[in-house]
Amino acid sequence: MSKFIKYGASAGRWAHPPIHHWDDLFDAVMYRLRHAVDPPAADHVRATVLDCAEALDTLQKALVSERTLRCLLEQEMRDTRETLAQARAELAGTTKPAARQRAEPVAGRPAT
Repeated sequence: MSKFIKYGASAGRWAHPPIHHWDDLFDAVMYRLRHAVDPPAADHVRATVLDCAEALDTLQKALVSERTLRCLLEQEMRDTRETLAQARAELAGTTKPAARQRAEPVAGRPAT
């Protein structure tokens, strides 16, 4: 059974495949489009189907690029959060807790 059929395309309905299966789905759709126009398909139908297959191929390449960018951005976000946590920890180690600061008298003022 092809992955295309697995996701419900043959039944005329589209399930929601997880994103890591999209490449398989794109490949299956392109395969079926390209093989659906084997002769004796009419020239205009053949051209239309092949144009659709090419557009799907372009979309698939764009998806790969977007996923790569997403992974890079997610890694950058993790690194930034780690750096922020380290900065907060360092800052917490160099400042007095607010309660102790209020309890200590300010020079020139009587303690309350």
